[in-house]
Amino acid sequence: MRMTNRLWAILGVGTVALSVSPQPLWATTVYPETFTCPIGGEVFQDYVVGSYSSFGQRPDGRAYGTLPIYPVTECPGNGFILFDEQFTAEEIAILTPLVESDAYQAMRQSETAHFRSWWLMRAVRRDTNRLASAMLQASWETDDDLVRKRRYQQAFIDAVAAIDQADEAWFFYTLRAVNALRELSQFEQAASLLERIEVSDRWPDESDEREGAHFLTDGLRALIADRNPYSEPTNLIPERMAEERCLTMGGELLPAERQACDALVERQLSEANDRGARHSDADDAISADAAIWAVEGAEAAGNAGAAAAVEAWVGDNVPKD
Repeated sequence: MRMTNRLWAILGVGTVALSVSPQPLWATTVYPETFTCPIGGEVFQDYVVGSYSSFGQRPDGRAYGTLPIYPVTECPGNGFILFDEQFTAEEIAILTPLVESDAYQAMRQSETAHFRSWWLMRAVRRDTNRLASAMLQASWETDDDLVRKRRYQQAFIDAVAAIDQADEAWFFYTLRAVNALRELSQFEQAASLLERIEVSDRWPDESDEREGAHFLTDGLRALIADRNPYSEPTNLIPERMAEERCLTMGGELLPAERQACDALVERQLSEANDRGARHSDADDAISADAAIWAVEGAEAAGNAGAAAAVEAWVGDNVPKD
């Protein structure tokens, strides 16, 4: 699924406009900027993102690439998160005692940066979209702490429930909430919310966004039917990321993931056939490694028929040592 700049904006990823560029390849570019902390007046320098590369995402929206989580700017001294470029005097009056409190200072050790951003934004009544965005990104930050992640995912679901269905962003955030419910093994609730999305009139008009939404809804529906809570299922992640899971899990995968692995093997076999039809004497050898992967992948996925087909193709096309 291709994420358009408009869709990134709808989902609220980051607090400034993003420049997603393939140049330089597989790199994140940053540049220094000087900030003055609105609380306490500390002057400090931090790096801000200029561009980055990505190649797809998990069903929860976390990107694969050089910048999976967009960073926040944080005052080094008191830990205040600069979630906006400017604040009113009234907002500073509300936020100052909160940031200086023992509770917030303890959060600097126990909670992620985006969680703290959500906590502060909630105090000054930022809109529901931004609160959902902050909590979604907080859930991406805590893959290494399952208990905290589950707490964040539930808070994200609650934040999405506060978004008005008339809001343009409702559709996209609610899709992520369906996935969060699935990962929490709340499959009945996930199915009910997915049905609400599918019958709604909030589907995007732009063709590539609509196509991406169908890809995600179809994939989630299959995973929910399988009662599969895995965060990186092979049917909803980029092929290069799915390959390892296809190989290592194989026949243990539930139907939707196993079917995705079978389809991946078949696509790679078809592409190898196409390359074979076009090859010249100068590049006569077709990758034996790729052929071996295809055989192993088919066998691991429990698809004996595909494995036999790949082996037959290997015998006909891969040069013998």
